[in-house]
Amino acid sequence: MVFVALIFVVISGGIWYINVGHNWNTAATTIDDATGSMEGYTAIVFDGVDIPTVEEAAATTKPVTRYSVLASYHEKNATVVSLDLINTALYDEGLIVKAGSKRIGVLCVDSLEDASMYQNSIRAFERQEVDFVVCITPDAQLLCSSSVGVNGIDIVISTQRNTSSVLDGTLGSAYCVDSPCVGKIGVILISPSNVVSSKVIS
Repeated sequence: MVFVALIFVVISGGIWYINVGHNWNTAATTIDDATGSMEGYTAIVFDGVDIPTVEEAAATTKPVTRYSVLASYHEKNATVVSLDLINTALYDEGLIVKAGSKRIGVLCVDSLEDASMYQNSIRAFERQEVDFVVCITPDAQLLCSSSVGVNGIDIVISTQRNTSSVLDGTLGSAYCVDSPCVGKIGVILISPSNVVSSKVIS
């Protein structure tokens, strides 16, 4: 009984340590971003493509541009990557983007049929030794419905805001983020220690 209790304490402590560690690292990213010291970071930047609500449309003033955000992170010494969430056909067969010392594989999953076949792209990425795999999809749940789930995917970008069913921004081992609405910019930040976080700029 004591042994079982000890195992429970160790597991609970491990989960607490992981959560606190991740939160601390995310906080460090926020601080580095605010102070403009982002050497070693990778910033993945994309236009919001989701349809805004009436309230969001009314609150939108002058839309921010992807290029101004890319320039801002470049000035902060981050490595910048621009993704096109409108012309996602660019990524249908998988595309490798060089980002400083990192190689990022990008693929698009538009349908359940695509979801069952995307592992071909994953295997190609593995052969090319990419550091991160980013999947663009209209619905993160498409990946859940496939037989292989999110195996091999590190980051999921949903072009529709539907990840409320995804717990704590994760789907399996993948970090999930929704596209913001049109007129806003989504940013995914990868720290030098490979901690992933995201933000919306408006």
